[in-house]
Amino acid sequence: MMSNTPFPQYPVARLNREDIIAYLTPYLEKGWEIYQGNQENQFIVRLLDNLKLFIELREGKWRVYTGLDVDKSLAIWAYPDNLGELDSAIITAVSVGSVGSPSGTRIEWSSAPTAVRLNEREPASNLAKLVALIGSSSIEAIFDAYLDNRGLETILNMATLGINISTNIRLLTSTKMVQLSSGMPRLTTSYVRNWLNQLGCSGAEIRHNPYTGHQRRFMLLSRSQSLIVGPSLNNLSVNEASHLEPDTADISFFNNEWQSAQQLSV
Repeated sequence: MMSNTPFPQYPVARLNREDIIAYLTPYLEKGWEIYQGNQENQFIVRLLDNLKLFIELREGKWRVYTGLDVDKSLAIWAYPDNLGELDSAIITAVSVGSVGSPSGTRIEWSSAPTAVRLNEREPASNLAKLVALIGSSSIEAIFDAYLDNRGLETILNMATLGINISTNIRLLTSTKMVQLSSGMPRLTTSYVRNWLNQLGCSGAEIRHNPYTGHQRRFMLLSRSQSLIVGPSLNNLSVNEASHLEPDTADISFFNNEWQSAQQLSV
């Protein structure tokens, strides 16, 4: 028989799989990469390109930990008994674990993610991931040495998903995209003209420089942000990472390249 004490009985754990799914679903819709693990009671959140957060049932207890892979934990944050404890553990894990993020700033669980991993088999999902990173910001400039008609179509698709495109957007591509190749340039003035009219970009301008080889591809966004895309916008079927960072370096680079570039007459 238990002795009488002034202390209440420790509450029974009230956390089940359905609770966790309901908790994680809004974050999935916000843009976080959340996956079902190899087990029924395992969920994986990609925090950074090389760091994951795991929520899994082990020996009757839910466990929250961060690591490089399953069973390769770097830190165990909690064995939550309820949603409050789960939320607190994830907030701490995301904030502390993301110190090495590409942007150099701490990621907040309450905000949209600042980095995503693209999957070569999921081009439509890749587009949605980039849209989630851009959020309510406007695209003000794009640097992509392979920006062509297909790349502009990707931007058009972003607009149909709710992304704001500046009416004065500046587009910088390579000269070889506008020159004849196999009888037809990859970036045509007729398509550009229709693209600009459809989006209402009356003050937009496209320029080109004779770039060769691999170039950093990025979008300059409002709110002083730069989206490092990774692949060219003409093909999102790739395994690469994309992330947000301050535009300090990219806006200076873009403006320098813009000054020396040749205007495309449309």
